Amino acid sequence: MTHGRQIVTTIGTPVQVSSDLTTHSRITFQALYANTGYIAIGGPNVRARDGEQNALLLKGGTSLEMQTFLNVRLSDLWLDGTVANDGIAFVAE
Repeated sequence: MTHGRQIVTTIGTPVQVSSDLTTHSRITFQALYANTGYIAIGGPNVRARDGEQNALLLKGGTSLEMQTFLNVRLSDLWLDGTVANDGIAFVAE
């Protein structure tokens, strides 16, 4: 099992979740509690911005929304946000 976090530094510029090439049976993501915007998780062209959104969104703040991917590598997943310095935490099994 591995865990970590990733932060979106620039809105509209997807960030790779991790360089980990291991195939995991389950990866669970949670938007960081302190987030003020939305996070989108997808491929290298993922977009979170309104009008460009092309993936499911996770909301931070008081929500506990989570998104799970099965049999995938962390290196295949990217994230984008609507607010710089928002991010996600993850657990990979």
